[in-house]
Amino acid sequence: MSEKSEPVDSKKAKKRGLFFKMSDLESFAGAAGHSGGILKAKNGHLLKIFHEENSNEPEFLSNLPSDDPLRPYTAEFYGIREISGSKYLELENLTEDCQSPSVMDIKLGKKTFIHDPKNNAERADLFSKMQKLDPTSLTPEELSSGTVTKSRYLQFRDDLSTTSMYGFRIEGISFSKDVESTFQKPEKIELQRMSKDSALENFGKFVDGNKLEKSEVLEKLKNLRQAVTDSSYLKNHQLIGCSLLFIADSQTLRLKLIDFAKSKKFESEEEKDDSWRTGLDNLISEIEQ
Repeated sequence: MSEKSEPVDSKKAKKRGLFFKMSDLESFAGAAGHSGGILKAKNGHLLKIFHEENSNEPEFLSNLPSDDPLRPYTAEFYGIREISGSKYLELENLTEDCQSPSVMDIKLGKKTFIHDPKNNAERADLFSKMQKLDPTSLTPEELSSGTVTKSRYLQFRDDLSTTSMYGFRIEGISFSKDVESTFQKPEKIELQRMSKDSALENFGKFVDGNKLEKSEVLEKLKNLRQAVTDSSYLKNHQLIGCSLLFIADSQTLRLKLIDFAKSKKFESEEEKDDSWRTGLDNLISEIEQ
């Protein structure tokens, strides 16, 4: 087993002298459509906004041994960079070498968030989002106040989608221009309240539109399942809110795991949440049918 590297420290990153100017960066939107939080540098790497108080991603990635079976399924991590007073994680751009990629982001796990006292503040903006997605889910008290907490909204979002029941949901799809001319990608609001049948239908469109073989997709998913089963690192680390990225390009498929902000080492078995494995198993089972 290779030696684990120390958790990345922003001061150490500064000493390496690797900095970027805002003028060298451009916005980058992933499959889930997030905007503003990710930038692309001239060297091709991605810069993801980093909030030190609520992200375990640098520690998770920097401590992952190079010879662990999980490592090939994660992006390379190059350190923490400071730009105009904000901190960013410098990460490998997983589509940099693609010609015309289609990307699908599938969130794994039956719970995609962790409880945080900061999420207990009442918010009108999240009330509006809930009202738009499913007004019948709001309680009389919430309707009266016109607010909900972030924890309440995040649980609602998991329950509304396929997350709580099946352990996976399609978070976003980005088709290449060729595929987009044949298949229209679903709107974000559709994805947030999509049934299992609709999710599997859109999964099928992604596979068919990119001329992928179902057998190849299943083989790669099973290879991933074997890798995470064999991973020593995941014996005492849990994945919460991580995404499985499907990258299709030139009729080939790559799978990657991303989004480790909430993933961390657990201290006792009682803390462990392995429902992301359930989501992966359920996804494989549904595709096999």
